Amino acid sequence: MWASSYDDFVQKLEAYLSKYRWKLLSIENTAAVDPSRDYGDEVNQMIDETLRDSNAIRLGTYYSYKPNWPTYLSF
Repeated sequence: MWASSYDDFVQKLEAYLSKYRWKLLSIENTAAVDPSRDYGDEVNQMIDETLRDSNAIRLGTYYSYKPNWPTYLSF
């Protein structure tokens, strides 16, 4: 496992990002990967790559949307 805790994860991620002079702005809704779940081709590939190399770091952009989110605004 690449990180043993949430704090360890944030610390390692910030150290990695600093190599590129990037800054971590926020982390939201984090959870450990559930190996029995299908996350879709792209994310499954990222998971497989990191499982083969425990020192690997894979970054991606993930979007989630609330179910039943209104498609319009009422005033």
